Amino acid sequence: MKNIFIILLLLFPILTFCQTNFYKGYVIKNNGDTLKGYIDYREWVYSPKKITFKNNNVVDSFTPDDIKGFEIKGFEKYSSYKGKVSTDLNIFPNLPDQLDTSTVIKSIFLRQLTTGKNLTLYFNNDPDKVRFFVAEQNQMPVELKFYEYYLYGKTYKLAHFVYTGQLRLYINKYNNDDPKLIQQLENVAYKKTDLQNIIDQINNYEFGKEGAITNKYSNRLDIRFFVGAGINNTSSHYAYATSTYNSQSGDANVVNYSKNIAIKGPKYEFGIDIFKNPVVQKSIFRVAFTYSTLNSQINLPPYGVNLTGPTLNYHQTLITFTPQYIFNIYNTNKLKIYLDAGLTLNKFFFSKNSNDASSTLLQGEILADHINVWNNFPIQAGLVLFKKFELSYTYSNLQSFAIYPIISINNKITSNFAIRYLFD
Repeated sequence: MKNIFIILLLLFPILTFCQTNFYKGYVIKNNGDTLKGYIDYREWVYSPKKITFKNNNVVDSFTPDDIKGFEIKGFEKYSSYKGKVSTDLNIFPNLPDQLDTSTVIKSIFLRQLTTGKNLTLYFNNDPDKVRFFVAEQNQMPVELKFYEYYLYGKTYKLAHFVYTGQLRLYINKYNNDDPKLIQQLENVAYKKTDLQNIIDQINNYEFGKEGAITNKYSNRLDIRFFVGAGINNTSSHYAYATSTYNSQSGDANVVNYSKNIAIKGPKYEFGIDIFKNPVVQKSIFRVAFTYSTLNSQINLPPYGVNLTGPTLNYHQTLITFTPQYIFNIYNTNKLKIYLDAGLTLNKFFFSKNSNDASSTLLQGEILADHINVWNNFPIQAGLVLFKKFELSYTYSNLQSFAIYPIISINNKITSNFAIRYLFD
C-alpha cells in the first residue's frame, strides 16, 4: 500500500492538471449566435478568467472578451461584462488604509445569482475582492458599491454602504417606496444571501422560491451524509523483560522478549461531508465518527521462577472523531480518486482486562494504567464510484495504549479498509 501512496503522489500534478469535468451547456457568441456543447465545469473558488468548451470533439477556450456569456445547464449561468470595476480590497482584514474609490476598465465573467421581471443580481470575486452587480431588464449591469477601510493606523474601521442607496432607488421605482423593504434594507449586508433576498423581494418573489433562483447549485445543500463499515488491522507490539535462574551456577539472567501480534476487528462509521461546490466535488471537508472493537490475547513468557507465563486478555472499544480534508486528484461523475489527511482524536474503553493468574508475582503488576485518549495523523487514499459508493484504505502511526510496570505494549492500526455509502 505504501507503493500505491507514492504512485498517487507522483501522479498528483498530472491528474490534477489534465482532468476535465464536462457538462452540457452553451456559449453565446458576440454576434448573438449560440453554440451548444459541453463546458468544463471546475470548482471555481474565484470567478473564472476563461472557460473550456467542447463541441464535436473540438475544444476551444473563451474569455469574457470572446463571448457574451455561457451556461452550464441546470447549474450556473454567467454573463460577460466589459466596463468599469472597483479595485479596492474589501475582504477583512485585508483592507486599504484609506478610502479607495479607484476603478479600472476590465472584462470579467459575472455569475447570475437570481433574476426576475425587474432586476438580475450578479456576483464576481477575486482572492481579495468581492463584487456584486445588478441589472435592469435589457440594461448593462451596474456594480453595487461598498467601501471598507482603516483609519488611524488600523485602529479604526470605517465603511460606506453605497449599495443601500442604489437599492433604495430600485425600491422606489418598482415597489412604490415600500416601507417594509426600506426598513429591511437597513440590515442588508454586502453578501450573497442578504442581497439575493432583497432583490427577490424587489422582483416580487418570495426568497428561495422556484423562479427566483436560476441555477441548481444555489438550491443544493453544501453537505451530504454517509455511513460505512470496515475492518481494522491492528498490530500490537509488546516488550517484556524477565529473569531466569540457573540452579547449577546460582546466577540470575535477564531475558528480553519482544513480539508482534496481528489483530483484526470491525469498525462502523458515519459522518458529514462539506463541499466548496456540491456539484463539482473537487475538495471536501469531512467529519467522521467511528466505533470499533477488538479482542486481544497476549501469551507472556515465564516470569522469574515460574515455568509458564501468564496470558493477558483485554477487550478494547475505540471511538474516534476525525476532521479531515479530501482532495480528488481525479474527478469525474463516474469515478473519483482522492487523497485524504486529517487529525484523529481517539477515546479508548477497556473491559475484560485480566490475566489467568498463573503467576502470583504478576497479580499486582499486570493491571495497567490505560492511556484512554490520544491523537494521531492518519493518511487515506480511496475512490468513489458514481458519487454513491466509496472504498478507502487508511494508514496510521504506532501509539502506546497501556503502561505496565514490567510490560510495554503499543498498538498500531496499521491499516483499515472501509466501504461507505454516500447519500448524495
